[in-house]
Order: sequence, then C-alpha cells, then structure tokens
Amino acid sequence: MKRTVIALIIAALLQGIAAADGSSSSLKFQNDPPITAAYTMANLKQVFATLSQAAKVNFIYDDGVQLNKMVPSFTVKDLPFSKTLDAILTTNALEAVQISTDTFIIVPATKYQQYVKNDKQIIPVVYIDAAKLIPALQSMYATGPDKQGGLKLISEDKRNLLIAVGSKDTLDEIAKTIKDLDQKVSQVIVELKIAEVSREKDVDVGSQLLSYQLNSSQLVPNNNYLSLTADSFPALIKFLQTNSNVKLLATPNIRVLDRQKAQINITDQVPIQLSTTQISSSTGGGGATPTAYTTTQVQFFDIGIKFSIVPTIHNDQEVTIDLNAEITSLGKVTATNNIPEIGKRSAQTIIRLKDGETSIMSGLKKEEERVTKTHLPVLSDIPLIGTIFDFVLGGTSTQIIESEIILSITPHIISAK
Repeated sequence: MKRTVIALIIAALLQGIAAADGSSSSLKFQNDPPITAAYTMANLKQVFATLSQAAKVNFIYDDGVQLNKMVPSFTVKDLPFSKTLDAILTTNALEAVQISTDTFIIVPATKYQQYVKNDKQIIPVVYIDAAKLIPALQSMYATGPDKQGGLKLISEDKRNLLIAVGSKDTLDEIAKTIKDLDQKVSQVIVELKIAEVSREKDVDVGSQLLSYQLNSSQLVPNNNYLSLTADSFPALIKFLQTNSNVKLLATPNIRVLDRQKAQINITDQVPIQLSTTQISSSTGGGGATPTAYTTTQVQFFDIGIKFSIVPTIHNDQEVTIDLNAEITSLGKVTATNNIPEIGKRSAQTIIRLKDGETSIMSGLKKEEERVTKTHLPVLSDIPLIGTIFDFVLGGTSTQIIESEIILSITPHIISAK
C-alpha cells in the first residue's frame, strides 16, 4: 500500500477533540513527550506499543478492541503524546480509561460509560498467573451484584496484574479472594537415573530384580519385592555389572513446580538422507521411454532421551508423578536403501511415591544381532589363500544381544512454607 501522510487530518481532528467535552480531556499524564513517528501498514497493537514505549505508560485492552485492525498510514512530528493518543482513539472509535498515573485501559467507545461509572482496582498477583484466575473469578461472582457483564476482569501479562472493574464491594471481595489463592507453590526435585544393561538373550533383568532388596548398600535375596532408597542406584548398577555390561546413559535432576510440566531432552539431531525415486514416461520417435528421477533431501531426527514429568504433591507428603519416557537410538543400516533403522523404546505411567522414595522401572528391551568374524593375521590377507585359511581355521559367530533400559526415579518435596 502506498504511504499516505495525514498529519493535517490529525491536526484537524485534534481541534475537534479539544473543543469537545470527551473522556480524553480528563486523562492525566505524568509525561507528555513529543511524538515523531511514521506509521505505514501498521495495526493498532503496533501503534499503541510505540506510544507506550515513548511515553512510558502501560496500555491494557478490553476484549472488544481489535488490535489487529490496520490503521491508515500517517506521520506525526513533534506532536504531544496526549494529542497523538487522542487522534488514534477518535479515528478508531476507542476511549481510554485511566486506572493509575501510568496505566490506561483502551476500550471501545460503546463500553466507555460502563467503565466510568464503576470502581476500578489494580490487584497485583505474585505466584499465580493472573490470566488463569479470570475464569474462576468470573464463575464465582457471576451471580453477584455485577452480573450481566457489569464485572470486568482484565489481565496485564507483563507485570502479572489483574485489573477489576465493578462495584466497590465486589472488588474488595475479589481482592481478598486473590490474596487467599495467591500462595507460594511447593516444588519437587525429581532425580532420574537411566542405565542400559546389555547381556545375552534369555536373561530377564527385570525378573531378577524382583528377588532382591537393598540391605546396607548391597542387594540381598528377598522373595517378595525390590526395596530401594535414593542412594541405592549405585548398588543396583554394581549388582547388574556382575553379569551384564552396564552403561549409565544420563543422571538428570530437575526442579519443577507442583502440578506443572517439566521436560528433559538429551538428544542429538542426526541428519539422514532420504531419497525418493519417481518414474515418468516421455514420448519420442520410438514410443514412450520411462525415465527415473531421484531426489534426495536431508531430514534431521532427534536421537537420544526425552522425558516429560508432571508431579502432584499430596497433603500426606507423597507425590504422584505422571511420567512419559522415550529413548531412541540408531540401529543397523538397511541393505535396500542404506538408511539406518531408528529404534524407539517408550513408557508412560502414573506412580505415587513417598518423599525420597525411589521407584525402578525396567523391561524396555530390544534385541541386536552381532556377527563376529575370526581370521588369522597376515595369512588371511593373502589373496585366494587367505580365504582358505579363514574357512579352515577361522570362523564366524552370531550372537543375539538383548539390551534393557533401567530407570530410577526419586522425588524430593520442597515445601512452600
């Protein structure tokens, strides 16, 4: 759109605003700096953001304000902030309601009287997201004296404020309710330890664990259960190493608020070439000739460990943990298209643990075939003859290796008190 300069039009509008007995004349500004700006293809949100920064004021918007509405291109030069704001409000059928010396609510002109006749209060919120309080408060006070749209609640995300517009009695009740709800939230430190156990097939690590318990930092036989504490994992690893190859994959600790989601990603982005072949027919003098076209693109895959955790703290000092785990790894390269296989092991569970109690998960298995070739040094490298030596004296052995993921999880409650 071609830039249109309408500074003269704005000046004419300002003369009309100055003569009229409107809401803008009642606004009090701490600062009224001159504004110099050129707006081209801008929407209301961008225009108000510029004015807010220039005059160091905060604008909050009624849900009826169309912030994405495009405004005509215009230029202002050394025009006072108050007059610039008046012009923008008037040309877009908007009004400004002053809440404090530096905070204004931008409302449609049709709602202006509704805001003016009611009390207004700014309520700071410390621990809770102010925006999330609005649905609950509207439900609680829907049948009060401010019903049928009289009560207005608007959140200001930057400072986490709640602006309430309504009768004084209702606003006082809302402020008290928010004070009761806005309490410091407890947290949970979740300790995770992930190990991979590799051993020959037909040995079930998970079943073996059921017959042991921890006693003085050692695993001893027990016919009923596996009992562990937060310091038990090293003993568990030592026990598994007696008959297995154990690799500790990760030991992340994460701190998260009660009932909030935490995510852990320990991954590498691995590039893999994917090829697509298409066959098209072209007609020539000798008839249709098929032609193959191959296109190759590189796609990145996240390979590694991903966890998501949502803890819920209970009054009896226990924690319910909603756990999602996913472990991916690269496998053997396929012979047909030379692309590696991607193995994925995942688990989803909801468990309830005491503060400091450890739970062990196992059974995330996969099988891998390993081929070992045996040959004689030097002699096997001789052409033709080396093949005979390998056949007679060497050999090839195939072994099925089964790997299993062992996961340890321990919650520690950090009280809000």
